[in-house]
Parts: sequence; structure tokens; C-alpha cells
Amino acid sequence: MPKLDVETRQYRFRVYNASNARTYDLALSDGARFKVVGTDGGLLSQPVEADHIVLGAGERAEIVIDFGPHTVGDKVMLISRAFNGSPMMGMMGGINSRSMNGGGMNGGGMYSNGVSSAGMVNGMRMDIMRFDIATQAADDVTLYTALPANAEINAQRLTEADASKTRNFVMSMSMDHMNGGGMTFVINGKTFDMNRIDEIINLAEGDTEIWSIQNMSPMAHPFHAHAIQWQVLDRNGRPATGTDLGWKDTVLVQPGETVRIIGRFDPAVNRGDYMYHCHILEHEDAGMMGFFSIH
Repeated sequence: MPKLDVETRQYRFRVYNASNARTYDLALSDGARFKVVGTDGGLLSQPVEADHIVLGAGERAEIVIDFGPHTVGDKVMLISRAFNGSPMMGMMGGINSRSMNGGGMNGGGMYSNGVSSAGMVNGMRMDIMRFDIATQAADDVTLYTALPANAEINAQRLTEADASKTRNFVMSMSMDHMNGGGMTFVINGKTFDMNRIDEIINLAEGDTEIWSIQNMSPMAHPFHAHAIQWQVLDRNGRPATGTDLGWKDTVLVQPGETVRIIGRFDPAVNRGDYMYHCHILEHEDAGMMGFFSIH
């Protein structure tokens, strides 16, 4: 297990869930709270305090942990908390083997925006990293409470009124009776086809769109779209809060949940062909992916 000697001061960590399928519910073993200051696409306009944060496959976060309250000799563990949920874990071995070789594990807990993640695949408690408090030190860092006006970060919140179009994406599962009877993962009823463009974005009709992501399967899916960063508008109609206020390119969508995201395409840099897909590798390879083209 990795370990890091730390001083009694604040540390900023960039955390990336690079697992192929697993979701982590990250927390500190002593239950201490920390500050979330950034998401996939950059800094939050103000820090969000949390005692844990859920990261689906492909999601990122920047967190600030304060070891100041500890004394030299203490040890603190970064853990992924145990959680229970969907019985779908038992079905993972039956996923279409076109590109699938066994099952992954994803998970849940509670988002730092307060959204429950019940109904997700079982996850066991894991020790991720140990922090050894090795040195007493003064901390002269004051964490920002709001980004300064001259910060080179786009803190603008897009609104529904900014969008010229809404597109709907339904993520679901079905049995593939043509290829051995395994599980197939689909978006809008279709598996991925390299020779098919699923969505065409015509910038002449507007550069800002809302994408509505509906999860009709019993498993959570981290939806990832290439090309730009997005903002979460709402989850099941509830306005975005907490870490959902940051720029995102990967959004974890719970079973039965609809998440609306909004993004603005830049005509100078975004023209071309891109993909959207579930960021769980096994689901993506089993067909949960599509093409979109920006003209």
C-alpha cells in the first residue's frame, strides 16, 4: 500500500478514478472532513466541505486535507467506504463476451451534493493510501472562499435559457439473443457502430445544448462525452448543488435517474467527430457508446 509522510498542514491532492469499472466512496479513516476544490474540468467557484466523495470511473476531484489537528506519529488512512446496493453484481459474468471478460465493480454512497447513490453494485471497504504525520510544521496557507475576479477560470453558470436544443440519451441493458445470450449495454436502443453517426450538432443552429441522460438500467453508469466540459443542470429535476456545480466531462447517473447537463461548443476548436459512452470499460465494450459529429 502506498504511504506518504506529511507535515501538520494542508495538502492539495488531485484524485483520478482510473479503474476500469470500480466506483470509490473516498473518506478518511478518522472521519475528518476535507474540502473539495475542483472537479473534472477545473476549480470550483468556492470549496465544498465533505466527509466523503463518490467518484465513478473516469471522474476526477481535487481535495484539500488539513493534517494540522494531528500530532506527529499519528496515522490516517484514505479509504473507500463499504456500500451495498444492486443485486446486479451476480449478473456481471453474463455480460456479452464480444468484448467482455468477466465483471467489474462499481458502487455508491452519498454524493457531496447530497444525492443518494443507493441501488448501486456492492463495494467492499478498501484501504487506498496511508498518511503518516511525520513533522510538525506551521501552515501559512489560507484556502480561498471564492475565486478572485481575475482568476483565469470560467465560473459562468449556463442556464436552460442559453440552450438552443435538447438531446435525449437513454442508457439501458438487454439480452443479446443473437450472440450467445449475454448482456448488451445500449444507448437509445443501439449498440455502438463505428460506421454510424448517432448525433449531428450543427453549430449554425446554436452552440449550446442540453443533454438529458436517463438511466433505465439497474446499474449506475458514469456517462462521459468527449470534446467539451459540461455543467450539471439538475438530477431528477433537483437543481445542481455542491460538486455538481463544477465543470464535468463524466457524470455518474444512478439507476432510474435522469441527469441533465449543459455545454457550449466552440466553433474554433470543437469541429469534428467525437464519442459519448459509459466510462465503465466493460459496458463501453459491450455497446454502450455512440458517435456525435460537430459541423
